[in-house]
Amino acid sequence: SLPRRFGYGAELGSLEGLTLSAFWLHRNLLGGAERLRIEGEISGIAGNSGGEDYSLSARFERPATFNEDTDFYALTKIEQLDEVNYYSRQLDLEAGIERIANENRTYSLGLGLRRAETRDAFGENRYTLLTLPLGAEFDYRDNMLDAKNGHYLNASVTPFIALSGSDNGLRTYVDARVYRTFGDARPVTFALRGQLGSVYGPELSTAPADYLFYSGGGGTVRGQPYQALGVDLGGDNIVGGRSFFAISAEARVAVSKTIGVVGFLDGGYIGSEEFYDGNGRWHSGAGVGLRYNTGIGPIRFDIAVPTSGPEVDDKFQVYIGIGQAF
Repeated sequence: SLPRRFGYGAELGSLEGLTLSAFWLHRNLLGGAERLRIEGEISGIAGNSGGEDYSLSARFERPATFNEDTDFYALTKIEQLDEVNYYSRQLDLEAGIERIANENRTYSLGLGLRRAETRDAFGENRYTLLTLPLGAEFDYRDNMLDAKNGHYLNASVTPFIALSGSDNGLRTYVDARVYRTFGDARPVTFALRGQLGSVYGPELSTAPADYLFYSGGGGTVRGQPYQALGVDLGGDNIVGGRSFFAISAEARVAVSKTIGVVGFLDGGYIGSEEFYDGNGRWHSGAGVGLRYNTGIGPIRFDIAVPTSGPEVDDKFQVYIGIGQAF
């Protein structure tokens, strides 16, 4: 196959706006199967979810560096996030190892430096963190873009030492998914996703603003405005929470070989506490969707409405993309 590849993607939400992404990949950079991937993304184009977000990253990977199953990686990423409730500019430098246990299980360990400038309801802040990102991914899905059976788990634990602007702490995040399909003539796939996150250590007012959690939008609760749920400080001041929980359930029905319909229900929780204790706030959304299967994955069209939570002005949200929602 060719050593160089180029790819791109697009996703559209009625509130989030348009997201465009592209990458360039060199798969044999130095003649030893090294990989260099340069990737860029612009999101929030013509949206109503703050301003436009930008990111640009470069990742170098050297296979079989320490043994045949352990790779070395180094990455650089710059990002600007102009979100509804906060603004952030950040630079990440990171290097580490990735252990490939088998084709389904991967573990990673890194050492990173993050420098950021943020602004939220607590004011402006500049911080520098020394991070130790730990990750594990178990991918037992039969298809990444349109899973019918299997399960998926992505877990990250990031201890951080504040060199300036914050306090020492720990950020955790887990994304778990399960898929089961029943029937032959018109198969029905049931998909369930749970997300759980927490920030331990810093008080809410001193925690890195871009480490905190929000709920609402295509990645958490469809039907709710993007990042609509956070911690309400009063006076229309919203900040992210230190604890986060979200659950999504879908029933996907194959009408024909190319057409499918979907019904879904999403719920999300944000709290000011370090770990979920039920004292925060919930919201939810529900909707239906259409799928058109193509050679690269299903084209997704979802329409959703809010079903509980704080009052919102929007009656419904629309989401369009490639691949299932999760």
